[in-house]
Amino acid sequence: MNNTEREKAKKEAESLLADYLERRKNYQFKNLEKQKKYTTMTKKPYSTPFSHAETKVLVEIISKYSHIVQNLKSDAVTINIKHNAWEKIANHFNACALGVHRSHPTLKNKWKLLKKCARKDALAAKRNSMMPESKATKPLLSEDIFKLVCRTMKSKPSDDQPINVMEDSCGIANDDDDVDDDDFGDFNDNEHDMENGNQSDSSNIVLETVIDGDNDHLDEESQTVTLSLLEPNGLYEADEATTLSNRPTTSNSSREEVFASQAKYYKVLIGKEVRNEQRRAKDHQLGVKKSELELKKMELEMKIMKEKHDNEERRKEERHQIEMERMRGNVLYVHEN
Repeated sequence: MNNTEREKAKKEAESLLADYLERRKNYQFKNLEKQKKYTTMTKKPYSTPFSHAETKVLVEIISKYSHIVQNLKSDAVTINIKHNAWEKIANHFNACALGVHRSHPTLKNKWKLLKKCARKDALAAKRNSMMPESKATKPLLSEDIFKLVCRTMKSKPSDDQPINVMEDSCGIANDDDDVDDDDFGDFNDNEHDMENGNQSDSSNIVLETVIDGDNDHLDEESQTVTLSLLEPNGLYEADEATTLSNRPTTSNSSREEVFASQAKYYKVLIGKEVRNEQRRAKDHQLGVKKSELELKKMELEMKIMKEKHDNEERRKEERHQIEMERMRGNVLYVHEN
């Protein structure tokens, strides 16, 4: 390798090293900015869990405003009326002096959670009626809270309420109130049978529930229930117009329906698990590629450093040889004189 090629290779190595150092500097700067951002972020404040007395008072207060809260319209006027109603509910709830101040968004989220738990308990009760007691699922709500929530969800808006005057107004689907009025069958008419222990009749009445929405994910309080997440919208896909109350109530047909719904649920679970495994495998491959790229960068840096070291050693050797030649010339000159 002559001097020209050596100088060219040296310049290329220096340019590669400078480019690598610049990229590493930018990468470290970005990581430092991310760390600063994460350290300055504040955690979301969580409220104190509701006690049994607070939950009971909340449902009793909401039952007085059920004609507003249970309205499914989503026009601007209805939304404004709902907002004012929730503020009144919060003021009434905090006036009871139960120890913890609750904002109306907190009460609203708690009411949504109660509706979810009530629907899941209704499905679990029907499933438990066809299973042995050892495999029965424990309810998420107590019996008195469950009855209050069912009454409030079943209560229909009266005709003399001002919110129902706008019959011609139309709106889009509202995520605020996603429960249909007929979700819980004739619960009030058959409450006496439930209290007297008539399991065959009461379970059919309570469990004629058709769950709509609010089942996209588990809440923290309902993670202990494994089989209460059945998708009821897929139980009877053959005939959507036929309600659950019109279905035959024989034990064989009920078992077949439950087994079909469970099979569909487990199929969805398996699909989710497969997608999660594929995602984890893809992340692992990306991590391996990233580590390989970092290793190549390290090898390139070591190669450049080694080449620089070799060049320095070569220059030292050349200087040493020049000095030796000069010293030999001086010695010969002295001997000749």
